[in-house]
Amino acid sequence: MATVKTVCDKCNGTGVYSGFSEYGGAAVICRECDGTGMKEIDYEPFSKKKKRDGIVRVFKCNTGIQISTNGGHSLDDFGGMPYEDWFQGKPFPPGSEMRLFACPHWWAYCDNSLEEPDWKECKKRPHTSYVATSYQKCPLFKQKERCWRRWDKEIESEKL
Repeated sequence: MATVKTVCDKCNGTGVYSGFSEYGGAAVICRECDGTGMKEIDYEPFSKKKKRDGIVRVFKCNTGIQISTNGGHSLDDFGGMPYEDWFQGKPFPPGSEMRLFACPHWWAYCDNSLEEPDWKECKKRPHTSYVATSYQKCPLFKQKERCWRRWDKEIESEKL
């Protein structure tokens, strides 16, 4: 462990606090730093990424569904890659998306590094508080494997 001195985030290093009950130039001694304007923070310096016990598979993102073996699925059914491969720095392989459960547009919405497909037949995500339901209402959702084939072809053509 190491300790660093930093500006108190409650009083911005001033040592005094003027909030809801203090008016007209009044302030009280900051309770967080006892008026010093400084805080000490204990931290563990980073040396390398640590392994986490119990993890067997890593996913690039989650579309908002439960990733679990509780529904009769294996973790492989959700895409992703083995934890050991991810830990070693290998990239996510093609096909590691949640293809069984999400369409390409839904996946790209989840994965900020991808551009969402701009397909005229694709029903764009309507504004709703529950994202999964909105994608599942698309008439093409039940045929999403066709959308994934199209996605793969377009990704391949971009590489050429």
